[in-house]
Amino acid sequence: MIKNFTRFRIAKHFLLFNFILLILSVCIVNSSLAAEDFPWELFYPAFIKKSIDKDKDGFTKEQGDCNDSDPSINPDATEICGDGIDQDCDGSDLPCPPCMNIAGSWYASETVSMTCCMYGNCDTDTFSGTDTITIQQNGCNISYDVYLSGYGTFPRTGTIDGNKIQLSGLFAVLQPWCNATQNIVNLNGTVNGDQINLQGSGIINGTCDGDSFSCTGSSTATLTRLSSSNMSTAMTDKESIGESSTTLLNNCIKIFTIIAH
Repeated sequence: MIKNFTRFRIAKHFLLFNFILLILSVCIVNSSLAAEDFPWELFYPAFIKKSIDKDKDGFTKEQGDCNDSDPSINPDATEICGDGIDQDCDGSDLPCPPCMNIAGSWYASETVSMTCCMYGNCDTDTFSGTDTITIQQNGCNISYDVYLSGYGTFPRTGTIDGNKIQLSGLFAVLQPWCNATQNIVNLNGTVNGDQINLQGSGIINGTCDGDSFSCTGSSTATLTRLSSSNMSTAMTDKESIGESSTTLLNNCIKIFTIIAH
């Protein structure tokens, strides 16, 4: 009799617990708390949480999605080498080859800020624009030409190591009555798929009509690889670098970068 009573109490408590769980389920579904986020296992250890694809990329955590809050990361995603992200969820980032192949046409957009000092005064100006460039590559050595209307073409040369780029070249072109003792820009960047991000700093010192001047500046650029589908649009979508409104920059130097015309 006691055993039967004990079994009855256990069964009654089990039914009562499941009834409470049912009420909680209705409350959760009708509340702002998502059902899949409710800690069911704390109240019902035997509960198996339904697999949910939170970022709607076709994969759940149980199906191998290692970041179910980012749709660009899943087992079918294209892995980008050297960016520190495991896009395809295979457990590691894809290492880049010793020298990535970046030869070809690229669409460039760049902004340059420069400060020049002369006669005890300093002027600062910002230039920006777009252009297309052609990168030549021989092994790990890379180069391309920049063109400045009325002045000709000027090379930039450097190397690529994995997906890391280093480049250098002239920072600016001087007017005929000016001479430079130092004129260089150094650019560093990374290749991420079909995009290159570059940042650099430059310096130019010299004289104009016997008076000394010095300039320093910074550059930020984004290059996008051109394909047959976007080539025609890029070729027509060009902007000239803004002309400087300051006397010093107008009289002494002509700014040019990878997007100069």
